[in-house]
Amino acid sequence: MITRILEITQFLYCHEKIRVLAAQLPEIDNRFSGNDHDVLCALGDITLGHSPTGDSFDLVARYYNLIKELLPVPAGGATQ
Repeated sequence: MITRILEITQFLYCHEKIRVLAAQLPEIDNRFSGNDHDVLCALGDITLGHSPTGDSFDLVARYYNLIKELLPVPAGGATQ
């Protein structure tokens, strides 16, 4: 009996998550359409790459309206 109640509760929880996600799909589609793939790749290059390119810094700075010179971390790493 308790197992069945847990199964139903989990089903309802998953159903609610799907309902909320489905309601957000148009916003997600708008937000990630266009050239956002290039920005995502540039962010990956900056954060994960060993030698990120200047083009990646340019693209991310332009997209997020940041000062490009503040993005690179010095060779010794960030200090606090």
